[in-house]
Parts: sequence; C-alpha cells; structure tokens
Amino acid sequence: MSYRALSRGPYFRVWSAMLFTNLGTNIGWLAILWLAAARGGPGAVGVLTAAFALPGVVSGVYAGVLLDRMPRALAIALDNGGRAVLYTLVAVEAGQPHFSLVVLTILVGLGSLLTPLSQAGIWSLVPNLLQEGQTLGTANAAMNAIWQVATLAGPAVGGLLTARFGPPLPIALQAGLYALTAVMMGGLRGVHEKPEAGLSVWAGLGTVFRTPAVRAVTLFTFAYAFVYAPLEVGLPSFVAHDLHANAGSYGVLWALFAVGALTGSIIWGGRRSLPRLGLWLAADFLAWGLVMAGFSQTRFLAPALVVMAIGGFIYSPYQLWTNTYLQQAVPGNLLGRLFGAFTAITGLGLPLGSLAAGAASSVVPLRALIALGGGACLVLGALALAVPTLRGLPDLNLAQGAGGEGIP
Repeated sequence: MSYRALSRGPYFRVWSAMLFTNLGTNIGWLAILWLAAARGGPGAVGVLTAAFALPGVVSGVYAGVLLDRMPRALAIALDNGGRAVLYTLVAVEAGQPHFSLVVLTILVGLGSLLTPLSQAGIWSLVPNLLQEGQTLGTANAAMNAIWQVATLAGPAVGGLLTARFGPPLPIALQAGLYALTAVMMGGLRGVHEKPEAGLSVWAGLGTVFRTPAVRAVTLFTFAYAFVYAPLEVGLPSFVAHDLHANAGSYGVLWALFAVGALTGSIIWGGRRSLPRLGLWLAADFLAWGLVMAGFSQTRFLAPALVVMAIGGFIYSPYQLWTNTYLQQAVPGNLLGRLFGAFTAITGLGLPLGSLAAGAASSVVPLRALIALGGGACLVLGALALAVPTLRGLPDLNLAQGAGGEGIP
C-alpha cells in the first residue's frame, strides 16, 4: 500500500486540483476572518463562519443528486468556477475603504451554496479513480492530507500577505486558485462512472436515517463540528488579545496544527485495517476535548503552538475513518447522494456552533468559551462509548483496491 502508487493516473490530477482549491480557501479565509474580527469582533466572525457553511447545508442534498446524475469531476469544476467569480467580488469589496460586512457575508454565503459539489463530490469520486496498486485507505489519507498541507501553507501565506499587503490580495489569490481547479477538473478524462438518473432526491437522506450505523456516524460528526466551533470563532481574538500576537502568528498556529495533522494522516492511512472503529472514534472525541481544554489555559504563543500541533495529530484521522466507512457502506452509484446528505447534516454543526459561540463571546471570556467547547467534546466521547450502535462499529477495511466491493 504505497503512497507512490497514487502519483499516476487520474487520481493524481484530481489530488493536485483539490490541493489548489484548499490552498486558496485557507489563504483567503484567514484574510476574511481577520478583516471581520478587526471590524466586528468574535460576533462578526461567528456570523461570517455561519455564512461560510450554513447555505451549503440547504444545497447539500440537491448537490448529491447532481453528483449521481452527471460526471462528478464536472460538478466539482462548476463549483470552483462559480466560487472563482464570487471571491473575485469579495476581494474587490474588501479593498473598499468602508467595506460592508453584509456584502461580504452575502457573497460568502453564495459560495457556500456551491461547495457541497466539491465536499461531497470528491469523496464519492475517489473510489472511481483507483487503478492497479492504489488502495482506498491510502487514497483517502492522501486526499485528507490535502486539508493539512493547505492548512500548513495556506494560513501562513495568508497571514503574511494580509500583514504585508492587506486582505484583498490573498482573497484575489484564492479566487485565482479556484479558477485553476475548475480548468483541471473540467478536462478530466478516464474516470468510469455509472450515473443513476432514476434515484430519488431523498435517497441519500433515506440511507442515512434508515441505516443505524450510518445515522450514528452522521449525528456524532455533526456534534463534533458543533463543539469544535468555539475554537474556530474565538481563535483570531484569542491570538490578538490573550496571546498579544498578530495575523502572522495566527497563521503559524494553524500551520503547526497542520503539521501534526499531516503526520497523523500519513501514519493512519498506511494501515490495512482499524479494529473496532467505534472505539477509535470515541477516543478521538475524548482526546480532542482535552486538547481544547489545554489550549484554553495557554498564556504565551510558544505553548499554544505545541498544543495546536498535538491537536492536529489527534483531529486528523477522524475524516479519514468516517469517509472510508461511508464509501464502503453503500453501492458506488449512491455515493453522491449519501455524501450530499451527510454533508448537509454534518455541515449544520459548524455554523450553528459558530453562531452560538459568537453570541456567547459577548458574555463569556474567550478562555472559558474554548474550555467549554473542550468539556462538551469530553461529554461527546462519553456518549459515544455509551451508544451501542457507534461503539459496535466493525473493523474498518483500509486495504480495498480498485473494483473492491462495499461492506455491509
């Protein structure tokens, strides 16, 4: 199961394209959040973060329909082309002396409507990209590592560009990288898919709620995103006011998080199987809760960097494990709808958590807010151990190759 085998065929082209997309998102998003925090504080960051994710919840189910009725690579290209236009407008608005947070929020929200085409599309497309010698575990781990690589390089680049040139430049770079991805995915060839036009628009939601194990994974993933939100919302102001650092340091914190996460993805993706998946998911919740609680107590930048690196290592395998399980839980012609529904439901977690954290930030100190998120994650881990359906998830097969059959 060598990662080297992934450097050929359509998989590598798709991997490269998604790297550009995620780099663009991380570069520009840091600049947008820093801009919002400077103008409106944590409350504005919470609203903007909700706009970044919440509209995609509405469109996720319908995106799943498109992903099963048309070439998934083309759907991903349409998403990135549309977002390239929208974030060009965001860059223009951010460059105005008296920019409008309302306009920024609307544009970000429109972009969110498109993102499920990529978020659900990429995980439903991966099994169709595998060739001889390529396995699902390593393919998912490498695709998951994109997020870590982008988090490593993107915020650092975004923070430095924001500090040196202001927010419009990194946001414009974000739009340009989206455009590049659209071109690469639009010209993809050699992927064998079997569209199923006759499937119902609600087939994905039906699969989620009729299958107890899939339902449990979906609901716990939603909750995980919800309790993570206080860190996302509070971090810019925490860096500026509690750690007395700047946008560059904010970017470095996420970069160290990505170093730990990338290490975790490489290690976990190389395994052939994972025994008792449910117990590993519960352990991940508990460990992340301890990380958030520990981070809330840091007083200086250096220990905060160490805790973020540890947090990245702990957080990284969760998406790898859950996405691999879902890819094997249903037939390939239903993956678009399944991941569309999964994205729609779990996508509620971050925006709802962000709105709650943003509202709470006006009365709860940032340290206490982040600590509360950690405590809630510890409770989530305890619940995961108590729920038989999640605790009893079977061994995870990471060694499935091209043409592999799904597991029940």
